[in-house]
Amino acid sequence: FNHNGVTDLFYINDMAVTLENIVYGLIMTMMLMGVSLYFVTAGCMIDSEKILYVTDRISHNLSLIISMVLRFIPMIRRWHEIHEAQLGMLCAQGTGFMVKAKQYTKELSILISWCLENSIDTFVSMESRGYGTGRRSSYHRFRMKKADVIFLILFMVLSFFIVYTF
Repeated sequence: FNHNGVTDLFYINDMAVTLENIVYGLIMTMMLMGVSLYFVTAGCMIDSEKILYVTDRISHNLSLIISMVLRFIPMIRRWHEIHEAQLGMLCAQGTGFMVKAKQYTKELSILISWCLENSIDTFVSMESRGYGTGRRSSYHRFRMKKADVIFLILFMVLSFFIVYTF
């Protein structure tokens, strides 16, 4: 897409492919791979409970919204389980649009009823812990240690260095 290099290597359809373009493409590929690796690693290390711990001190409402959004991720996996179970029971037969629409509606109904049952369990659990009664207490599994503070400072310094150099 960029043809502003100086060192021509070869031509494709009267467009020059230069050494600078190839180097630029390789660097952009490495940056994209680095960002992808960062998010995969973060996804493995940070679960919804840790995100709730961090955001709970900022705003309880924000923490609740984030937990509700993160709750939808396993539901996609659960829908795949429901769909495969329906295929295994030979309930999803036919190739017409209406047949498929009816089957997906049935699977969505199963998923929604499953989610409502989990919501009732969550409600009963929150009610038994005294949610909404005014005497709020919180439990945190995680404690900030000296190693965490050192890592946080080192991470911030290195991040500042990377942003400053670019």
